[in-house]
This record gives sequence, structure tokens and C-alpha cells, in this order.
Amino acid sequence: MRTVIAKYIASQAEHHGYEGGAASLVCAYDEPRTPPVLSFRNHTAFNLTHHLVLETQRHANVFDDLTGNALIEYWLRVAEKKEFQIAQIRVLPNHCHLRVRLLPAMSMLECVLALMNNSWAMMNSRFWGVLKQTDAWDVWEPSFYAATIGDVTTAEVKAYLKRAD
Repeated sequence: MRTVIAKYIASQAEHHGYEGGAASLVCAYDEPRTPPVLSFRNHTAFNLTHHLVLETQRHANVFDDLTGNALIEYWLRVAEKKEFQIAQIRVLPNHCHLRVRLLPAMSMLECVLALMNNSWAMMNSRFWGVLKQTDAWDVWEPSFYAATIGDVTTAEVKAYLKRAD
């Protein structure tokens, strides 16, 4: 399942017709390494990976190369501060796809609010003119799509049980 979702997110530029031109309107981030399937913290093993989609206010074309790359850089800092991981991001002009990994103590709503609220503040501070031009003062629609995408094989569970002994 992870591979299917990762490929789906990676294909968003092509899917929406933005791939191929030098002036592509999509920005991307893929984590530099492949993490283990299970994460371990405080004697707990978990895989809380989610596919997340955020849509801009009124589906306005807010993001281009400059604003999209700024958004990615900012979100990576937010994730580090809030202690969740972003495995993948695709920023299109009017929506974003992310693959995120949460700690058990964090809800999806907390993650989304951290991403939306912090990026709203950054966009208002750095790209006020873009928000004025697109009339997307709130940046995001007040809703989101989220789905769990983690899957663990029998071998991975056995490896965990051996490690826990």
C-alpha cells in the first residue's frame, strides 16, 4: 500500500498536466532516505503513516515555484518542531499532497492544524501580495482529506517481537 500511495503522490504533476515544461507549476519533496517500516519510541512500535490532501481557499492558484518551495521548506521545519515526519510533498497550484508519519500521541487533526496554521502565518508574512492577487486570504479551505496508509508484513511483526524480547 505504501508503494501505491507514494507512487500516486509522486505522479501528481503528470496527473494534473503540470509535468514536462521548464515552467512547471509543481514543487516536490521526497525524504532523502527510506525509513524503517516500523518506528520505535518509548518501548512502542508503530507505523502511523497518512496520505493528506490540503486544498487552497476557493481552489485558487496560490502556489508557483517560489511560494511552493517556501511552503515545503517551512513545513519541514514545522514537522521537526512538532515531532512528526514528512516523507513526501507535492505542491500544485491549488492543492498539496503529503505523506506524513505521526507519533502515537499526535492526532491527524493536530498535524493538519500545525501545517495549515503555520503555513497561513508564513504566507501572510512573506507572500501577502500573492494572497491579495488570488483573494485566498485564508490560504486553505477549512477541510482536508486524510487516509491511513500503513501496512506491516508478518515478517516485520516477527522482527518487532524478537526486538521486544
